[in-house]
Amino acid sequence: MIEDALRKGQPIKIVGIIKTGEEYGVAVRKEDQELKTLLNEGIAKLKKSDKW
Repeated sequence: MIEDALRKGQPIKIVGIIKTGEEYGVAVRKEDQELKTLLNEGIAKLKKSDKW
C-alpha cells in the first residue's frame, strides 16, 4: 500500500510505531565491501537522527 502511494507521488505519514521486539539483520557478501560501507553509514546516520 505504501509502495503504491509513493509510486503515485502521494504523501504518506507515519503516525506511530508498533514495537514488536523483533530485530533485523542484513547479509552482505564478504567481497562486497562498498555495499557494506554504504549500509553501515546509512544505519549510523539513522541512529543519530530522531527517526530511530
